[in-house]
Amino acid sequence: MFKFIIALLVVFTTSCESTVQIVNGKKTSIENYPWTASINVAWGFRVFAEFQCGAVIISERWLISNAHCNIFNILIFYQFVRVGSNYSTWYGEKHDIEKWVIHPDYVKDTAKNDVALIKLEEDLKYSQQIKPIPMVKENFIVSEGLIIKTAGFGDIAYDVPNHDVLMEAVFSACEPLYFKKLPNDSLICAIDHLEVETICGGDSGSGLIITINKQRLLLGVIYQSNEYCNPAFPLFGVSIPWYRHWIRNNTGI
Repeated sequence: MFKFIIALLVVFTTSCESTVQIVNGKKTSIENYPWTASINVAWGFRVFAEFQCGAVIISERWLISNAHCNIFNILIFYQFVRVGSNYSTWYGEKHDIEKWVIHPDYVKDTAKNDVALIKLEEDLKYSQQIKPIPMVKENFIVSEGLIIKTAGFGDIAYDVPNHDVLMEAVFSACEPLYFKKLPNDSLICAIDHLEVETICGGDSGSGLIITINKQRLLLGVIYQSNEYCNPAFPLFGVSIPWYRHWIRNNTGI
């Protein structure tokens, strides 16, 4: 009987450890990713906010995110951007949105060209918690195996509510198995080959970050997780090099 109880404890412990291993990444701080922002929506008197998507600061006035994050609903009273916080709906600074610039070729049904720019009503004041990130150039070539980091406020597992606290994860650039190559260079594929970390619901709009010569650069913006947030499968982001000309034309950056 005693041996049976010990065996059960071992099985239970192993099971718990396996569950912990699929949690998306580890806790980090906004000082490590000061360009990270969250898009919030609020109802009523703007007292209670709900997290919607991530976004990335690229200048004092502009952020980049996904087109599908711009929603219009008569029940939603207020949509704004929160910056400088470790939490998706608390602390930091709230900034009103002047306008969204949706990519003209965005197709909602297929998520093609799912990229958008956000212009704030007022300039951001930079600090240790609020900074822009420079973008890679148009001619940057993504090589397979390139190390990519991200930070976001999305769900920590499938069907689990938003974690609310900023989390980070590390991936490698890849080519998905079900494509001989990506449909075109507008998409970036990334995966954790250890099959531990991945993105999940709510991570849309978060930045895909690389480091070149000790400088961190924005390579892409997450727009799609895999089914059930399974770390064995790749995630996808819109490519900054592919959309760099469009970004410059609309922001001057």
